[in-house]
Amino acid sequence: MDVITRLDDVATLTVTANRFESSVLAETLADTESDSFIETARAAFEALGVTRFVGHGAHESVVVTEAGTSRVAVPRVEDPEITTSAGDHFNVGLSLGLVNEVPDRAAVALGNAVASYFVRSGDQPSYEELRSYLDEYEAYLD
Repeated sequence: MDVITRLDDVATLTVTANRFESSVLAETLADTESDSFIETARAAFEALGVTRFVGHGAHESVVVTEAGTSRVAVPRVEDPEITTSAGDHFNVGLSLGLVNEVPDRAAVALGNAVASYFVRSGDQPSYEELRSYLDEYEAYLD
């Protein structure tokens, strides 16, 4: 883990993990077990010593930085088309937000939107489809 911490000294590192992976990191690196996704993500963040840790799950995603911790609800998908590689799609949306320097919560919402769109449709969204999905984001939370 020291290598990751040292690398973060020369480059901004964001580590992402699904809920299960976040729990494994918190338990293994910080000896922390919790039912709280926020506490798990904070423990992983502190143990890793990186700029940003993002935990993503089916119901919420959590972003932790030195500035604080935020939770972003994930749009619900009642009848998923596919769930395999939803995490990869989340990472694409998150990365898109981060390279465009949008605020952390917005980048996480973008990750949630790309993953949710993919799970719902089985396909990647076009730019226009993603914009439309983001416009309706809150409606998908019900």
